[in-house]
Amino acid sequence: MRINGRLIILLLTTLLLTSGFQKKVKYDFAFLIGNCYKSDTLRIRINGIQVIDSLIAKTDSTGYANISVLQSNEGLFVFWRAEEFPFGGKRKKLERIEFKKEIEFELLINGIKTSSKIDIRNGIILIADRCSIRIENEKVSQRLTIRQFKTRQFKRKIKPS
Repeated sequence: MRINGRLIILLLTTLLLTSGFQKKVKYDFAFLIGNCYKSDTLRIRINGIQVIDSLIAKTDSTGYANISVLQSNEGLFVFWRAEEFPFGGKRKKLERIEFKKEIEFELLINGIKTSSKIDIRNGIILIADRCSIRIENEKVSQRLTIRQFKTRQFKRKIKPS
């Protein structure tokens, strides 16, 4: 599985925007809205706390919708596209969400609710895709899947050869 260059820029810019160059920042998780969103209305709750109330998620040619949530020791940050994301994008800062090993994500996509518990020990980079799949009776349905990456796996994939 390859990681897109624009995703790398998005993550690095997100990290730089939320941290000072002098500070030691600890990142808890990064949650990105990924592939197969077509002007879908999105609401996100994490551990019961409303993080995104209503944003339109639309995947662009990179395969990402340019909506992300990042939590560090400095707070919880939500980033979304204005015109030129991330440089022209918008952000808001919320209070940190406390958790031990698992985080419960509740996504409401076009009024359809999906919940998922994620064990953060398996990776702190989370990407939510909503792509079509063919189910047993040959119907095509969209399913939410969350891909999870450990940071060392992520770093290994982006090192130049």
